[in-house]
Amino acid sequence: MGAFAAQVFSRPAQYLEKGVELAGDEKTFKEIKAIYTRMMGHKPRYLTLPAWLFAPMSKEMSTMFTWFKQQGFQAEIPKIKAAMPQVKGLQQALAEIKQPN
Repeated sequence: MGAFAAQVFSRPAQYLEKGVELAGDEKTFKEIKAIYTRMMGHKPRYLTLPAWLFAPMSKEMSTMFTWFKQQGFQAEIPKIKAAMPQVKGLQQALAEIKQPN
């Protein structure tokens, strides 16, 4: 994500007033848990919280979680990886965390 941010700042005219969805992977929660467990050797710890719980605390946060559930990201991952080969998928990112260079 940092490499993409640097690209945006180095070529602002190309990205001005444009929305860009950026992702290195698109996985279901079940797939994420399976990959994490396989790569890290243990199940991830997490807590699922309903979007409505955030409404009293932050309208923006509630809206964000509702959007994740109803619409979600629509990133074109093959196109992103073709333009920026350094973008990592979940398995590659976890491998680097587990065994840093």
